Formats: sequence, C-alpha cells, structure tokens
Amino acid sequence: MFETKAAGFSRTFYLAAVLIWSGAVALMFITAVWGGFYGMMDAMMAGREAKHLAQTLPDQPQQGATSAPLAPNPFEQPQTPQSPTSWTVNEIEKALAALELRTEKLVQKEFGPDKPQPPTFAATPPVAATPAVPEVRQQIRQPEPKREPSGPPLMQGELGVVKGVKYEPGDGRFLMTIQTTAPPDKVSYFYLDNPRRLAVNLQGAWRNTAPRIADFATGPIAKAAVGEHPDYVRVTLHFRDPNAPKPADPTLTKLKDALGVSLTTK
Repeated sequence: MFETKAAGFSRTFYLAAVLIWSGAVALMFITAVWGGFYGMMDAMMAGREAKHLAQTLPDQPQQGATSAPLAPNPFEQPQTPQSPTSWTVNEIEKALAALELRTEKLVQKEFGPDKPQPPTFAATPPVAATPAVPEVRQQIRQPEPKREPSGPPLMQGELGVVKGVKYEPGDGRFLMTIQTTAPPDKVSYFYLDNPRRLAVNLQGAWRNTAPRIADFATGPIAKAAVGEHPDYVRVTLHFRDPNAPKPADPTLTKLKDALGVSLTTK
C-alpha cells in the first residue's frame, strides 16, 4: 500500500514539473517574440482586426463580363485565380501598415528607439581678430653689490665693536657720543674721587678700535681715556679740577648704533 501511494506521488510530481517547465518555455517564447504578455495580446488583436477587415470587404464584379458563367469543362485545365481588385488590395495594405506601425510603437516602448537621433551642432560664431599685443621688453635688473660690514668681523662671543668716540667740550658742559656696531643695551656709570673722574661702562664683550687717549684744552674735562676689558669697555673722563665737587648724574641716550652721554658741571 505504501508503494502504491509513493508511485502515485511520483507521477503527480513529474506531471507538475512538466507543466511548470512547459509554462516557463511558453513565457520565454512570448517574451522573446512579443516582448511580454501584453505585447502578444496587442499583436493578436491587431491580426484579428486585419483579418476581419479583409473578410468584410465586398468583392467587385470583373470588368467586361457580359454573359453568364459557363459550366466548368472537366477536360480543361483549371484557370488561375485572378488577383483582387485595386480597391481590396489598398484596404489590406492600409490594415497591414497600421499593424506594422502599432508593432513598431510597442517595440520602441519596450526597448527604446532603435536608431539614435543625430546630434545637432550649434553654429560657431565668427572669431574676432585678436588685437596685436605690444612687445614688452623685460628689463634686466643688475645684481645689487654686496654690502660690506660696517666694522671688522666679530669674534666668537663678542657683542660688537666700539668704532670711535666723538667729544664735544663746552663751557660748563661736556657731550660724548660712543659709536658702536650694535645697540648698547647694558650701560653703567659711577664717579671716582681723588682725582675727580666719571667712568662709563659698556657691559659685555666689546672690542675697542677707537683712539685710547683724547686731550681737551677747554671745558670741565681735561682728558678722556678708552680702555678694553674682557667683560666691558670703559670710557673714563678726567675732570680739569681734581678736587671738583661731584656733579649731577649724566644723561644717557641709547641709540641703535651709539650711546650719548651728556654731563653738566654748573
């Protein structure tokens, strides 16, 4: 009993498989020929309309027929059927043309236009003449001459060089300008007794190239001395009166490349 049920189930399964396969083949055929089920239906309806139109057209009598048709002779060859009239042929051609036009629209709807439209090119405007560009001569710049350093080259660790000292003695006053190659940042001064002197120090490793001694015939200062030391350069002003009282503090003016000292004794 079990084998009978199994055999029945196998036949049912094979039958269902054959039906499914047949349906798939039919669907593929319809898709390949008409592009789909709706395309096939439209083609069938168009063919039915053309056939119906051809059947409903009336047959016109042949021109020049005056006598009644004779009975067929069995010993004669059958006559070739005559072609339909021009009016019947024209109507059939119109129906076929309508069918082709409808089929072409369906194909274009499914697959797009078979031939791309040629591209259109805009007319190129005429190119205006380019104005002449004046010739520009490039001016060759001469290389700038190298600037020589304002003083002798510095040694390792030196802050700058004292190039010279300018003195301006006067009645009751004395002006002094110490010319340097670098800004004098650190400056100090103090007075000394017996004899009276004023010492002005440029702190740091400075090198002195100015004259060491300068004498003056007039003014409160009789002599100036410049001395170079490892940690400073000192300018000492010797008063003309060794026992002169201590004057007011001098005025120091720091410049970019100089130090001004103004001393008043009155």
